[in-house]
Amino acid sequence: MKLFIFLSLFISSTTALAQISEKQKPGYEVGAFLGNFLPNQIDGVTEITPLSGLRLTLSNASADTYYEIGVMTGRAYDVEWTNAFLSIAIRYPIESITGIFYIGGDYHGYKTSVDAPLQSMGGGHIGGALMTNIRNSLFFRSDMKFNINPGTSLYFGFSFVFFIPSSGDKEAQP
Repeated sequence: MKLFIFLSLFISSTTALAQISEKQKPGYEVGAFLGNFLPNQIDGVTEITPLSGLRLTLSNASADTYYEIGVMTGRAYDVEWTNAFLSIAIRYPIESITGIFYIGGDYHGYKTSVDAPLQSMGGGHIGGALMTNIRNSLFFRSDMKFNINPGTSLYFGFSFVFFIPSSGDKEAQP
C-alpha cells in the first residue's frame, strides 16, 4: 500500500514539476561516472565498494521526461558487483543548477568471493542528482541513489556528462 501511494504521488508530481522546467531540447546525454557503493544487509558484502560505469540519457521533449539506462561495476575485498539500471527522471531548475529526481528498476549480479557462484536478482531504486554546466555541452553531475533488494544500499557518485543534440542545435541543454 505504501508503494502504491508513493508511486501515485511520484507520477502526479512529474507533471507539476515538469511545468516549471525550461523547455528541453531533444537529444541525449552520455556520461562516465564513479563513486562508492555502501551495502547494508547483503549477505557476504560488508565493505564499501568502488563502482564505475556508463550512463545514457534520452530526452522526450513532448513529455518533459528523461529515460536513463546504465551499467556500473566494481571489485573490492573479494566482492564483484555489477548493476544495470533503467530509470525515468524529471528535472527542475535551481538557479544555475539542474535538480534531477529519478526512480527505476535494477538488475544486480554479485559474487561474494572468487569461488562463489554469481548471485542475480532484481531490485529498485530512487535517487536524486544535481547537475551544472561546465562549458558548452559538458556538465558535471553528482548522484545519490538508494537501492532496494538485495538488502538496501546507497550509492554516491560523480560524473561528467556530454549533451548531444539530436536536431543539430549546438546549444548546451541540461
